[in-house]
Amino acid sequence: MNADERISALEIRVAEIEKRLSSSDRSSMAEELIKANSKVVQIEIKKLAEKVGLIDEPQFFVGSSPLLATAIPSLFESASSPVTRLFENPGQVRENGFVMYSAESRSSIVEGVAREIALRSQGRRVNRNGEFVAIFEGGDDFLCWAMRSEGWPMSPSQLEGPWTINSLVLVEATHNCVTLSKQLLTYARPEPNLVQFVIGFQNLSRDGKAPYLLDGKADRQRLMRPRVQGSKGDCFFTIVAPKEESAERVAFRLVAEIYHSFNLVDDAIPYTAIVDGEQVVDPSQF
Repeated sequence: MNADERISALEIRVAEIEKRLSSSDRSSMAEELIKANSKVVQIEIKKLAEKVGLIDEPQFFVGSSPLLATAIPSLFESASSPVTRLFENPGQVRENGFVMYSAESRSSIVEGVAREIALRSQGRRVNRNGEFVAIFEGGDDFLCWAMRSEGWPMSPSQLEGPWTINSLVLVEATHNCVTLSKQLLTYARPEPNLVQFVIGFQNLSRDGKAPYLLDGKADRQRLMRPRVQGSKGDCFFTIVAPKEESAERVAFRLVAEIYHSFNLVDDAIPYTAIVDGEQVVDPSQF
């Protein structure tokens, strides 16, 4: 049996199992899968954090994991295969945006199970089983870029105090990661119907104080906008989305988890729009 035949047999087997499961069985199975996937993704994030020098530093991450077994069969075929080129050069919505570095970002195969790019303070990894994680510096160089605890711009003497998360970085980077993850999974066989996405940050407490997040739609007016302080410097959130759900909607839902943890409502999230009755990230506003 060749690879295509094995994949076809796996697709048939998955369909048979899904038909036999009751709704309660499916719910229970989903909960267990989500818990197990969360642990696996957290391990992957930790590995990547160590490689890029962020293990004890402020960090921001986004990841995903299919809820049923799958594989990306072409991930190791060639350094110039379409999936490899996509992983290394995912593109960007706008020039000089808050994106995953692409220039000269050559990936390497690690542990025989994944492709990885590990740079200084930033990295990404996709496993052959479809799991994906991306990690970024969580302080002034990325997640809190150009933000200070008392406003912006700031003098060098005002560099201390709690971090303030830059809403544009949060929304744009999340959207870029979700977009790449979903594109990579189009190469998976079988293509997963349900995918778990995660988002979070670690080590964002400074001087024992949790970070701030701005409340409002217009980031360019941040000096006039109220800041809301979170309750802790670490967080980890997860959602499940069907493959039909757009990257813009998934990204919004992930960012909303962060905002809700600061006791902020959906209307406080900038760079979004209402499309077909649902709030989504709107890249045209970046």
